[in-house]
This record gives sequence, structure tokens and C-alpha cells, in this order.
Amino acid sequence: MNENESKKETNEYKKHMVKVGYSGQVDSRRPIRFMGKKIGSSTNHTHNGPNQNRFHDWTLFEVPAEPDTRDVKKYRVLDEYTTQWQGESDHSTLTRVLTVKEVGKYFPVLANEYLDEDDYAEDVDDKPEEKFDGEEVDSYEVGRDNIVAED
Repeated sequence: MNENESKKETNEYKKHMVKVGYSGQVDSRRPIRFMGKKIGSSTNHTHNGPNQNRFHDWTLFEVPAEPDTRDVKKYRVLDEYTTQWQGESDHSTLTRVLTVKEVGKYFPVLANEYLDEDDYAEDVDDKPEEKFDGEEVDSYEVGRDNIVAED
């Protein structure tokens, strides 16, 4: 197989099967199949610190665009949660189809590693000093779901 054939294969969508649900003493995960292309994976697992016993492994898939979306890229994320605590169960979920901005908002670790920042960066209107509850406000903090003025 030559180099061009190898690149062609990695750019094609293929059927993936993932298991979602809870796994513990009894594995109650169910298989889900979908067409996609694996982009990459990341984790928040650390060897020391708060994420050494409970952590997430995320896998980013690009999925085929719907015919009416003019080939806008769409994504799905497999989120596999692992716990090493007795009595707690590992579990995994597969997101609905997401836009690039939604991946950037809800899975910034994956977005920062695998996507173009220009595609998922949040747009914030830079307005000069505004009144907020009767006090001057000149800086903003970007929250998870909205923009909140700093105190």
C-alpha cells in the first residue's frame, strides 16, 4: 500500500461500535453503532492529585454531515468515566451530534488538542465600560453557559 492509499483510508468514515451505560459487577452497557472517523482521544487522568482515582477518557469522532448542512463538520464524543473507588461504577456516554463550537464549549481539552481554535472560539462583544447594577464594569469572565460580569 502506498502513502496516498494510507491517507485515503484514514480520511474515510467507517462504522464504529461503542458501549454506553454502567459497568460494575454486572455489565449493563449497550452497544451503539454509528458512522464516523476517529480524530483523537484525551484524558484528565493524573498519577497524583484529584484525578488519579476518578477520571474521564474522551474520544472525538467526526461524523458525516447531513446533506442539507453544506458539509459543515459534525462531531460525537465518547466519554468514558473510570472510578477506582469501591461501590462506584464506571460508565460511558456518547454525545448527540455536536457542532465544532459545542465541542469547544463542553470538551475544551479535545478541542484545544484536535480542532482549529478559529472554528470554536467564542465571540465576545468588547464593549467599553457598561453600567451593571449601577456600578461601572469593564471586564468580563467567560462562564460555561454565559458571560458573567466580574465583581
